[in-house]
Amino acid sequence: MKKGYGSKKQIGENKWQLTISLGVGYDGKQVKKSRIITAKNEKEADKQLYLFYNEYQSLPNAVYENISFFDFTKLWYNRYCVKLSPTTALRYKRILEERILPAFGSIELKKITGITIISFIDSISIEGMRLDGKEGSLSTRSLEIIYKLIKSIFNKAVEWKFLAFNPCNDIPREEIPRAKSKRREIWSIEEVNFFFSNLYALPDTQRFVKYKLLATLAWTTGARRGEYTGIKWSDISFYSNTIDINKSLTDLPGKELFLKDPKTEESNRIVSFDDYTKHLFLLHKQIQDEYLRNNNLVNYDDFVFISTSRFDEKTRRTKPIYPDSFYNWFTRYIGQIGLPHITIHAFRHMACTYALMAGTPINLVQNMLGHANIKTTEGYIHRVQNKDNQFTQNLSEMIKNTRPNIEEPVKLIRPISIITETTPETNPNNKLIRPISKIIP
Repeated sequence: MKKGYGSKKQIGENKWQLTISLGVGYDGKQVKKSRIITAKNEKEADKQLYLFYNEYQSLPNAVYENISFFDFTKLWYNRYCVKLSPTTALRYKRILEERILPAFGSIELKKITGITIISFIDSISIEGMRLDGKEGSLSTRSLEIIYKLIKSIFNKAVEWKFLAFNPCNDIPREEIPRAKSKRREIWSIEEVNFFFSNLYALPDTQRFVKYKLLATLAWTTGARRGEYTGIKWSDISFYSNTIDINKSLTDLPGKELFLKDPKTEESNRIVSFDDYTKHLFLLHKQIQDEYLRNNNLVNYDDFVFISTSRFDEKTRRTKPIYPDSFYNWFTRYIGQIGLPHITIHAFRHMACTYALMAGTPINLVQNMLGHANIKTTEGYIHRVQNKDNQFTQNLSEMIKNTRPNIEEPVKLIRPISIITETTPETNPNNKLIRPISKIIP
């Protein structure tokens, strides 16, 4: 006889076979459990059928009772990682495939214990376990990242009722991997001034104007690299000297560059720029328009920073620069002028540090950097979304003496106009090149 949760069948004197249905498993097949019982009559068999069903219903997700860690991570990736940013999802996938799954992917999820996890962490902590070919052992930061991913996966297993308990919670506090704090290297303000003094002294060629503008944006806005390399001309207001940051240019292995939403909701923001940055924007636009005309190219996607080596041969459509191109040039350049190595992201740290030192209110720093919150003694700070250029002005003032004087702003040339063939190489005084054609009044 069938009931809503199972069926029973008499197979002998006082012998019954009970079968319960637990739903569809991860492989799309029905999950059923059977048991042989002894019962004097049908009523008693019905009672045991009900108890048998409830026994499994009280277990954490009985449908997946014997699921392996590997099969669970497939579910976890398809159900959870699709909601993450592409870069984060790719990083998790790489750590899983290179580190975690080879170690205990075939083990049943419910059989993985705190000892299983900590012994795995110990095994990859020894020298020679790096996968990048470098000598030594994994950094404490790498171990912490791997452990946190494992813990996050098991948290979801508990949340989705695959397990009743996260085995990571059994690991003693002193055994949990923790990164040794290492402050990001930044330049002194004297080194910042030295960098910009040399940078702004370079001739105003297409290449150098682009890097002058990129470095200036990195310093005076504190924006993330993907945010300012992903800026479009339509995002800029030259009337209010502001940029609407609403996207981030992203580079993933094996994929074309693409735009994605900024890192957090708070990262959608308006940032200001000063008059010198405006001058660089307009000079860059003037040079870019000439380059497009001379090479019969179209900046169809409206990117401020386009590649000069990559474009569609058929449509003559330009492509954005790779975010790494700025870093590659920057690394070579600071090596040439003798400055210590820092990352591009260090500009974001320096913008925050020096803006605060100059007296910029911390809530404005938070707003400009697009942080969701700042853990300080002042506690949670409410973001104020308004135009306030004190952040930019303070940072701009610190490098004011490095900049050449601007006699008059650059004006954009009409698209049909032709710029003089004068080049910085034939312009030894490095003055702004004036077009011979009519400019926009």
